[in-house]
Amino acid sequence: MALGFLEIVDKIDSFPYYANDPAAYKEFMKDYFYFTIDGYSKPLGYVHRSIIERVDWPDYWTIDSEARTLHLCVPNGPDAFEERSKLVDATIGIAQKQRNIPELGWRGDAAPVYTPEGEHVFNMNDVGSQLFGIISFGVHLIAWETTAQGRQYWLQRRSMKKRMHPGKLDTMAGGGMKLGERVLDAMARETLEEANIPVEFSLSHLKPCGVLPADLIPKPNDGEVSVFVSMNEAEVIDALFKDDFKPIVGIQWVAHFCRNGILNPENEPRFLEISSRVHRNLATFVV
Repeated sequence: MALGFLEIVDKIDSFPYYANDPAAYKEFMKDYFYFTIDGYSKPLGYVHRSIIERVDWPDYWTIDSEARTLHLCVPNGPDAFEERSKLVDATIGIAQKQRNIPELGWRGDAAPVYTPEGEHVFNMNDVGSQLFGIISFGVHLIAWETTAQGRQYWLQRRSMKKRMHPGKLDTMAGGGMKLGERVLDAMARETLEEANIPVEFSLSHLKPCGVLPADLIPKPNDGEVSVFVSMNEAEVIDALFKDDFKPIVGIQWVAHFCRNGILNPENEPRFLEISSRVHRNLATFVV
């Protein structure tokens, strides 16, 4: 079935909104446990019940099935940050060895974990973001040339060897941010790795919501990309509606079209809902 812009957003923004229907939200959350740590009242993430059941949790975790909490027991103190980091990574290692969660089947990089107020409370292997349901951060590059016929976009088609969504269209480059990495540095690194574009060139041309110089042609570099393709605006939208994109990337393209006026109230009657949902507030809370 062909998709529309709102259906593309629905595929990723599928978590219910409390304000829309509190009763339905509470019912939905019955399958989730709140990931908490000592000294902080608000949860850091949401852990699905199926994850709780598939991991042998060490004794430094407390699981309360009635309150639906998964609590890391590390008292506050000068060593709490390092201790939390060590124990969470140890738990991820245990889950990887058990092989009950396929999404944990690769090595990751250290990533920061924040409270809803933005306090950096520990680091963890970023493959565990799905295990613990925390907020993680990444970068994407949507690049185009301006031609006489309009914008011409460069997109990658993912390698058929990729574990996730092989052969699907993507942005030109993208990936997760490493610990301590600036946004532009992360984007320059990913652009080198995936599109063979020198870091120095990227740092001198990249800017948030920017454009690609006309004399640049991306080339596959690290085996994650099968080929780069050039598409005009109509071709990109057609591919989106045919579900030819990696799901999480579709919403990036919808946000781009909203930001650049390609999608607007004149041509999309659901524009206000779409525009608000591509910038969702991801704060965690207990109900």
